[in-house]
Amino acid sequence: MPVFMYPQPGGNPLLSFIIGLATIAVVVGLAIFFLPFIASLVLGIILLGLAFWVWNWLKIKMGWESKEVKDFREAMQRAEEEARRQYGAARGEGTVYEREEVRVTRIGSVRDRRRNMQDVEDIEELR
Repeated sequence: MPVFMYPQPGGNPLLSFIIGLATIAVVVGLAIFFLPFIASLVLGIILLGLAFWVWNWLKIKMGWESKEVKDFREAMQRAEEEARRQYGAARGEGTVYEREEVRVTRIGSVRDRRRNMQDVEDIEELR
């Protein structure tokens, strides 16, 4: 099977330069030609996502949700209110989440390091 190499090695450098410029011009031309298509595709995806978000918001506001979704939402609201009463009122705060800062020192280390507890498991490890 013959193998064609263009431009051939040792050919005219001016020809190689012209072919390189033509290649760059074709790539830039295709990018400019397809740019409106790509932009409209991205805009369409953004608009579809926004329409989906608005539809879900409208279903919640108008009460068009299914019975299962309503029951689940009400159960979660009751659980959150119960947790706020149980944990938030005792500490005088409006949140049920807990944040602790713990100093961790190393033997031979000059500086103290602070470690933020971000998770319930992190806090429970220290107790």
